Amino acid sequence: HTSPVEYISQRNNEDLLSCSIDQSIKIWKKTDNIFILEKSIDNAHTNMIHQVIEIDNKRIASCSGDMTVKLWEGNEPYELITTLDHGTAVFTILNIKQKDILLSGSYYEVKEWDLNTYKWMYYFSVSCINPNSMMENNGKIVVAGRIIIVLNYSFSFPLIKKIDTNIS
Repeated sequence: HTSPVEYISQRNNEDLLSCSIDQSIKIWKKTDNIFILEKSIDNAHTNMIHQVIEIDNKRIASCSGDMTVKLWEGNEPYELITTLDHGTAVFTILNIKQKDILLSGSYYEVKEWDLNTYKWMYYFSVSCINPNSMMENNGKIVVAGRIIIVLNYSFSFPLIKKIDTNIS
């Protein structure tokens, strides 16, 4: 990368994915306990890339300040499959593998995308500014930004717990 790295994630339990302010995605192949650059997707987005993750062995997803989530082929030649227009800068994405769903987090909102049709299915408002990370934990979604909230993942998203991180 030519600028600071924003995020790294594991791919196929061995290799790495990285993304950067330089708008590129890099795929790193583990060989003899060393990571060698396998592929660079330059200008993958038109703004800094906040996160890149493996969806399955066929797809990779990335999100960016350019208001999009992009899905890429998971193997050579790593071509673009589709672009999901979010409407505002996207800071985090989460793959719900058992449901073939992708969640994308932006200003005060999380959107749910069907990974079979690539259609937006559901939107819910979250009371945290710029959700910058999400994780799945025992059927609940944890969304972190200026505050941390925990949501039941049942397509109705009732708030379970809110943790204020603005401690004086």
